[in-house]
Amino acid sequence: MGKAKKRENKINTIRIQTYWSEDWHRRWLWTPVFMGVGIGFYLWLSVEPCFLWALILFLSLCLKWARKIFFPFVYIVFGFLIVNVKTHFLDTKMIQEATYGVLLEGKMTQVETLPSNEQRIILKLKNDTKVRLKVKGGEDLNFRIGDKISGKGHLFPFSPPLIEGSYNFKRQAFFQGLSAQGVLRADTISIKSTSYDWSLEGLRRSLTERIYGAISGEKGAIVAALITGEKTKIPKSVRDDYTNSGLSHILAISGLHVGLVAGFIFFLLRNVLALIPTFALKFHTKKIAAFLCIPLLLFYMAISGFGTPVVRSFLMTSIVLLGVMYDRISISMNLVAVAALVVLILFPESLVHPSFQLSFAAVFALISVYESDWVKSLQKTNSFFKQVVLYGLALALTSVIATLATFPLTIATFNRITLHAIEANMIGVPLMGIWIMPLGVCSLILMPFGLESLALVPMGWGISFLNIIAHEVGNWHGSNIIVPTPSLWALNMVVFSVLWMGIWKSKWRFWSLPFLCIGIYGFVFPSHAKPDLLFDPAQKVWAFFSKDTLFTYPESSKKFEIELWARVLGAKNISIISKDDARFKCFKTGCVLKNYDVFIAFSKYSKKQYKGQVLSFFPQRFRSPYVKYFQEAAQGFIVQNNFVFKPALRSLRPWR
Repeated sequence: MGKAKKRENKINTIRIQTYWSEDWHRRWLWTPVFMGVGIGFYLWLSVEPCFLWALILFLSLCLKWARKIFFPFVYIVFGFLIVNVKTHFLDTKMIQEATYGVLLEGKMTQVETLPSNEQRIILKLKNDTKVRLKVKGGEDLNFRIGDKISGKGHLFPFSPPLIEGSYNFKRQAFFQGLSAQGVLRADTISIKSTSYDWSLEGLRRSLTERIYGAISGEKGAIVAALITGEKTKIPKSVRDDYTNSGLSHILAISGLHVGLVAGFIFFLLRNVLALIPTFALKFHTKKIAAFLCIPLLLFYMAISGFGTPVVRSFLMTSIVLLGVMYDRISISMNLVAVAALVVLILFPESLVHPSFQLSFAAVFALISVYESDWVKSLQKTNSFFKQVVLYGLALALTSVIATLATFPLTIATFNRITLHAIEANMIGVPLMGIWIMPLGVCSLILMPFGLESLALVPMGWGISFLNIIAHEVGNWHGSNIIVPTPSLWALNMVVFSVLWMGIWKSKWRFWSLPFLCIGIYGFVFPSHAKPDLLFDPAQKVWAFFSKDTLFTYPESSKKFEIELWARVLGAKNISIISKDDARFKCFKTGCVLKNYDVFIAFSKYSKKQYKGQVLSFFPQRFRSPYVKYFQEAAQGFIVQNNFVFKPALRSLRPWR
């Protein structure tokens, strides 16, 4: 029995050594993963770590003997160090309290028009701090990038995460260099205009205005989103249709758009060069077209705003084009790893942004599947009919893979799933590649001659058809299923399992299947408790959660906080407390939760001497040992018919 056990252990050891030798050349693909672990750990901490200790640990691990033993930890500490350095070099001074009626003077660096026709600007003040301001009543004001503006307004701090699982907008603002958000009164604004702004942002603004001049309405808003990345004028109803149908990725410039633009430009340049016989006979037009494609893609990346998916796609596409120039096949998992390393080094904070996660998840899964031998064997055919069938199957397979790969991240980020994304994408993606994006490239070519309407008008026809597809599919049953935020451990386990299966090529890639199943179980049955009562004293908002319904009072029913709470908790309905509801009794100064003997006071002028527990946004005039005054966002959990409160996530970080 002992000999059999030893023989089995020896066989298993040999098997592991065989797998490791087969995948030895792919071990470096874990480098961006380990860097991401270090970056994520830094951003997760609630206190600012010591930079010096991280530097000493990194230098220690860089020793030759330490690198061999602690290979993963070298890159984990390296990622930790990169984001730590960037945080310390950023001098973003976040305001902590609201200020009213303050005089704001500075230079405008960005302007965008919202669906409500209000304008939102970013102002660089005289002390070099930047603030984001919504202009109240300034729909007719003509702002230009570089204008010097002064006016009176109000400044507010960015909101921290109000509930576990929600996105940290305050941290995002810190890395964007924004110190505050606020409102600027249009009747107090004075503008000192510049003659013309030659900056990149000014060029984006000019191109967007030319698009709106040629095609208006929701079609013009979507065209602007596809060309310059300006999405603010897309109506909410249209956004909802695209989200419910699984086509929302079309509205955000990403790898799909860059790939389609690159393909069309390459096809156009190669055929134009081939029309010149002398040139075509002397030079390799395919390589020249690939070379010229790179700066044109760089221009498209610049006018689209340098988003993380665009940078990733530009890097990957440029490497592929360089491979064409040197007769090398460049589409591989190495390409994804290089792009991820560059993005994480330049923009480490993008790790927790949905655009980074969804973009890399889709590309990683697609390349992992198309690298497999059985897929490559299907591509070897000379029959035209088989090629057409394979194209259709590849399109369907691509939609299925991309949807499944982004499925866990979509649930964790947007708290919704759609069961009809595959059908919508099988129509929407070919329409984008054959009609919409080629016409978008043609419109940029025609703009210097003032003829962009020749391309933008038919491009609008394609957008109209795409809108119909999004609206119809978005209204099918099962197109918008609300789900709560999953547990963090479940998300991490699913992500690690998929990475293990995609990076390795040997049979041990399937060792992660049990962990994948455990992670899926965590998605289906979240282990974290949901709060029953939520408070945000900064916005004077509260809500009561019960049986998939979020109850609130009329004054706060349309506030952003309520929508965010409902999304994170997976609430299927937002209900306004009515007079007929036996569980509540509301006054002008507050509401009584009858079942729990609790009075929620949202006025400092409350005269009601309530005998039970009092929860208040304001210090109350009457004294009671049962009064609890909330100065920070908090969550209440029902324990034995009483509320036990804990504060919302606190942070002692630079962006606090």
